[in-house]
Order: sequence, then C-alpha cells, then structure tokens
Amino acid sequence: GWRGILHGGATAAMFDEAMGCLVHHAFAGGAFFTVNLSVDYRSPGKLAGRGGTSPTLRVEARVVGSERRKVMVAAVMTDGEAAADGGTVIAEANAVFLRMRPEVAAAVGKIAAAATD
Repeated sequence: GWRGILHGGATAAMFDEAMGCLVHHAFAGGAFFTVNLSVDYRSPGKLAGRGGTSPTLRVEARVVGSERRKVMVAAVMTDGEAAADGGTVIAEANAVFLRMRPEVAAAVGKIAAAATD
C-alpha cells in the first residue's frame, strides 16, 4: 500500500476479525466461518508518520440478520470516533458467516490442534 495509508487488505482483515468475534459471542455454542466479505472503502485511513503516535481505528459491527445457519453482519471503520459522533468513515463492510456443521467443526478443530503441536 501507499506509505502512511492503511492497506486495504489490513482493513479487510480487521473487519473479518471484529465481525467474526461478534458472531462468536452473539451465537455462542457454534463455530462459524466467513463465506463472504465485501468492503467499501470511503476515505484513506491515515497512519502515523515517523515519530508520530499510532492512529486509533474503531470498528463497530452489528448483526443485521440470521437465517438457518447464516448470520449477516454489517460494520463501519472510523478514525477513532464513532461515526455518529462525527468520526471519519474509512470503510464499511458487509459479511455473511456460516455455522459449521458439527462434523466439520470437529475436523477443523483437529487441524488447528495439530498446527499448534
């Protein structure tokens, strides 16, 4: 990415992590994975220059719907202030998460456990 500007891939990764955490906590008792993530970039996320302080980024996510095994989530990233309080919107995202079937979750768990050995 451009020097001093937040990389779009990092923005998408932060959305995926924040939205996934929301789904994990809102729908306890299940394992989910992202099946679709769409990001609309609105303004450059500025990063600190040499000797500057690190920027504060804020991601606000909310569940907008659920249907059978699917959970739909929307989120907004701002420059630290809530969008409702006048924060600059850096990007907005929508995602669909799918609850894993128990046998798939068990197989994924085994792969994850083997990777930490």
